Amino acid sequence: VYGGASAEYGDFSGSLVKMITKSGSNRFFGSIGLNFTNNRLTDRNSDEIISAWATKDNSYDFQLGGPILKDKLWFFADVTHKPSANYFTATDAQDSYIYRQYVAKLTASFSPKHRTNLSTFQEFNDAKNWGCSNPYAAESTWYDMDYRTQQVALNHTSFFRENLIFDLNISHHWSYYHYPNHSDEPAVYNYVC
Repeated sequence: VYGGASAEYGDFSGSLVKMITKSGSNRFFGSIGLNFTNNRLTDRNSDEIISAWATKDNSYDFQLGGPILKDKLWFFADVTHKPSANYFTATDAQDSYIYRQYVAKLTASFSPKHRTNLSTFQEFNDAKNWGCSNPYAAESTWYDMDYRTQQVALNHTSFFRENLIFDLNISHHWSYYHYPNHSDEPAVYNYVC
């Protein structure tokens, strides 16, 4: 039994998702985004099992892209920062969570038939008092979490003839988990190349 994918994807069974991420262009472009929420902007429903409301749930986003060398070399960068905090009346406790994401990409095309991309993605998640929303959980079960991940990828595509394409993909993925207030649990590192 053969899968539906062509030989270039290894003739597997399942699904394939192919994405092209944002690149720079010959014009500078960018955006700035802001979301703001506090306890005055959040509904407090009295019929909720766990009475809670957000005291802070903000997000900030900045994107910039453009040329380094016109028609040859472009850049793209994205920075996201999202701090949030919740207060739970059932446990009289507050948790907090900070999410940060950094994306950078260089795209080079020194001839129309050859294109190279170098990209990096970094993500940081820091949580304090995670689990304090459960009124039946002991305070000793609440935990802090530190999670980080990074990916670096290099892609090169060359078109030699109409039916001859060279495509090279190299990537490195690294992630780290740590629970600082649970000293009996060591930090976990994962590497994939």
